[in-house]
Amino acid sequence: MAGLGAAIDPTDPIDPHDGCPKCGGGGSARYLGTDGKPISATTVRRLACEADLIPVVLGGDGQVLDLGRSDRFFQEHQRRALAIRDGSHCHFPGCQIPEPRCITHHMTAWDDGGPTDLANGVLLCRYHHTTVHHKGWHVRMGTHGHPEYVPPEWTDPQRRILRP
Repeated sequence: MAGLGAAIDPTDPIDPHDGCPKCGGGGSARYLGTDGKPISATTVRRLACEADLIPVVLGGDGQVLDLGRSDRFFQEHQRRALAIRDGSHCHFPGCQIPEPRCITHHMTAWDDGGPTDLANGVLLCRYHHTTVHHKGWHVRMGTHGHPEYVPPEWTDPQRRILRP
């Protein structure tokens, strides 16, 4: 019986939790629990969290895309990924200021616990960055995977969501 951290032999059968939507398992666990059974990805995530490890999501070429809370500032490859997702310009509705003149903005502020990752980032020109911070606009990630904007009540009493 292998202990925690013992590698699974490549000839072993596939992890029975592979692709399981209930436990979050997948990727054929490479470590065994104390009972000799593979541990699921969910268990690995929980153990990493409890150990205060920082999960990092990598892009196709190994670039760091999601840093969690390990770094306050977005890296250049994250900025490029945001530009690809959001159209290579300021993402605020109607703005076409080019990406090199934009700032990476945390939708949930770093000071409020927001991570430095793609799901919490958006490119805004300086004017719209100031607008979001000081004029009551709210930026959030929409269910469609792109940022959306909620205007302040003084601009739109119904606060209708705007999507570029």
